[in-house]
Amino acid sequence: MNYTRMVIEKEAPEEYGYDLIRYNLSESSIADQKLSDIGLSLPDLTLFYGEHRGDRELRALVAAQDAGISPDDVLVTAGAAGALFIISTSLLSASDHLVVIR
Repeated sequence: MNYTRMVIEKEAPEEYGYDLIRYNLSESSIADQKLSDIGLSLPDLTLFYGEHRGDRELRALVAAQDAGISPDDVLVTAGAAGALFIISTSLLSASDHLVVIR
């Protein structure tokens, strides 16, 4: 699929430059930080890709809130923008029309 960049991507702070933005009341992202920036040293920390549907234990906890679903029915995303993107591309086809009010 050929995805067009969303407005949220085009207007993201990293596109403008964090140093040029004085007030940002609508974006939840922050500039990249190192662990040492917040006083942490974790030399033995192993970094890895998690399961693409989200942590199995977390999905099980979410599923336990409703007797009708299993952990396989739960998808954990890395933020609202990603979740909304998945939902919209799952529900819409190429011939559909979508109205977005900004």
